[in-house]
Amino acid sequence: MGANLKNLQNEIQSEQALIKKLEENQEVEMRKNGHDEIQRRRHDLMQKKAGHQTMLEKIEREIPIVESTLKEIYERRSRIQQQLTELQEDRQEAQSRVQQLEMQLNALRQRQGGGDPLSAFGRNIRAVYDAIDRAQWVHSKPIGPLGTHVSIKQGEAPYQRLLDTMLAGTLTSWAVRDGRDKRTLLQIFQQCIARSGT
Repeated sequence: MGANLKNLQNEIQSEQALIKKLEENQEVEMRKNGHDEIQRRRHDLMQKKAGHQTMLEKIEREIPIVESTLKEIYERRSRIQQQLTELQEDRQEAQSRVQQLEMQLNALRQRQGGGDPLSAFGRNIRAVYDAIDRAQWVHSKPIGPLGTHVSIKQGEAPYQRLLDTMLAGTLTSWAVRDGRDKRTLLQIFQQCIARSGT
């Protein structure tokens, strides 16, 4: 749109230059030809000049409107892109939360029923560990689930269920030292969730 306006302005300026040149030649024509012919030509040129001037003024009035419309479109596009980014981040957080809740549930079942200690933290926990080993980390590999590093002394066994309930969210959490590593870990969780069919 901006290029078209520029072309029109250039064309109008060319026409105006031509009109000026013709007006300059008018004096010469008056001396060579009759006064009536020159007056007729002068009248035609003045009408043409007025038409071009009207068109130029109209374009100049429309330029700010077009620029304002384009600005609004770019701002709306930027807002939509921001909303899309936020929705994608919310989706990642929700999927991560689903994985954590699943690990919490499995941890509670494991504490009550025995079996493979890692299966308490999710059906695909082995796949998570494998993906963590293969991934590249900005700072260091994540540590977790934190529950694998916690044990209860024999004398505290009566409090196990209470502690499981109170600390379930913490026991299935992971520790990372860099925000970029957190994003990588969330992607691993998502891939493992997808493989498990949830």
